[in-house]
Amino acid sequence: MLYFAYGSNLDWKQIKDRCPSTSFFCIAKLQKYRLEFTRYSDSIKRKCGVADIVSDLQSEVWGVVYRIDELDLGRLDKAEGYCPNRKENAYRRFETIVFKMEMKISH
Repeated sequence: MLYFAYGSNLDWKQIKDRCPSTSFFCIAKLQKYRLEFTRYSDSIKRKCGVADIVSDLQSEVWGVVYRIDELDLGRLDKAEGYCPNRKENAYRRFETIVFKMEMKISH
């Protein structure tokens, strides 16, 4: 599957620890959303704000698209604190369209 990552999941070591099958696919942007820090992580490792995307018709969020084996999806959900049977989760998974960005590097 393809997974659009932003925030701390842009950290290559973190995403590989969470989902060993991860491979880079492309840089992309998600339109009509903005990045906000709406929650606080009080985990021993973090103690910081947590990035979320929220609807905003005038904004966009840049990130990375990874290819992840569906077997790793449960590992990602667990790392994000997602439980499918819980009424409310801090993390939500949804299908959307992102736009692949071509990056040109000049020397």
